Amino acid sequence: MFDGVYSGKRVLTKGSGPRCPAEDDVSVTIHGGILSFTNSVLQNFGVGFDPGQDGSFHMTYTGEGDTTVDMRGRISGKVIEADVNNFSTSCEYHWHLKKE
Repeated sequence: MFDGVYSGKRVLTKGSGPRCPAEDDVSVTIHGGILSFTNSVLQNFGVGFDPGQDGSFHMTYTGEGDTTVDMRGRISGKVIEADVNNFSTSCEYHWHLKKE
């Protein structure tokens, strides 16, 4: 239902410095219960994805190198709106992505 490729921007909402770009391209691929995303810092970063029937989701992933990402958002139609916190860089972003 939500499978596909979404692309757009992430905009900084909290944090500063070279590890927190003010704006960045983001692409997301959802397929078979996995959400993979790519931005200027993380490449093909995959997490398990099980949204509610209304498209809402909340997940936290902890990986190698102290990478911890918390994602909270919703897919509505062909749009993902999400707030993403990367704890390892202390950067918080808002994503606005559209399905291709």
